[in-house]
Amino acid sequence: MTRSVRIGVAGLGKFGEAHIRAIRRIPEFELVSVCSRSEERARQIAETYGVDRWYTDLRSFAADPDIEAVDVVNEVSRHAEAAGIALDAGKDVLVEKPLSARMDEVDAVLRLAERNERILMVGYIERYDPRRAAMREQIASGELGDVVSLYGRRNCGRHFLSLPRFQVWPLIVEPGIHTVDMLLWFAESRVERVSAVGRCHNEWDTIDTWWAMLEFSSGAVGTIEQVWHIPEGAPASWLHDNCLEVIGTKGSVQMRDPHDAFWSWTLDGTCSNDYYLDVEVAGQAAGALANELRYFARCVSNRQQPALGSPAEIRHATEVALAIVSSAGNGCPVDLNRSEMQGQRG
Repeated sequence: MTRSVRIGVAGLGKFGEAHIRAIRRIPEFELVSVCSRSEERARQIAETYGVDRWYTDLRSFAADPDIEAVDVVNEVSRHAEAAGIALDAGKDVLVEKPLSARMDEVDAVLRLAERNERILMVGYIERYDPRRAAMREQIASGELGDVVSLYGRRNCGRHFLSLPRFQVWPLIVEPGIHTVDMLLWFAESRVERVSAVGRCHNEWDTIDTWWAMLEFSSGAVGTIEQVWHIPEGAPASWLHDNCLEVIGTKGSVQMRDPHDAFWSWTLDGTCSNDYYLDVEVAGQAAGALANELRYFARCVSNRQQPALGSPAEIRHATEVALAIVSSAGNGCPVDLNRSEMQGQRG
């Protein structure tokens, strides 16, 4: 049986607390510490979940000798900073996506992990959804033949544009890098050329409509659609309108969210709730988040770098997302075989 990994969680917002709830239900972990810039929040979470130690300073937290791994779930703009501090303190790190929207920051963190011989894993959580993993298995087994076309849609509610987390990086980077990562994972091929269009239709001066075409070295073509204009009250969960489709020479496969087969009707309306991310079954953590955390625990215990999200994959996903931003900004395709994304900010 995999030993328990002594872990600390940095960042105690809504999703950070979801991580804590899952960790507490996973035998492979022992939660030993939490960290938040808010003393009130750190104290509250520690008391609620029975954690002995809490911190408000990230460096002091990372230096805690009782912590062997750090789960970074803080503000999206500080992911690379927090991951770097933890790696520098000799900890293994799971960090929420995106690691950064700057290639220089991504490269610096990857180099630090390699130099310190630490486990670094970026939370591309959709890889741990059984439906998406089944799609990948069909592709990898050759059941669909050669991949010809890939399509990823992530359309969201307009009201989410006002949230601070979506005002830091271009929306195609956060949260759109999930879709980029899925298409790269399914294609099993690098992107050579990117063409994209972006449009703004809101008062925040944020590009809310993205279309991108990815040309892979395998010959496959991928299309990404991301539009933030799903109306209030639409019968959808937080995930809103997501779709993944892969067409091969022998077959095709498609997945949609919200799940068409799971709906609830109440006096408050119709909805399709999130039962893929963070759920509990028979008192055990289930769903994609628990799968991701358990995988990280195995990597730490066995001293194996993650196969689901290697350093090369982390870097290329960021490179492709930034190429989409660049192409949409200047109206020209980006050739990734020649482009220099180093240091570019989205």
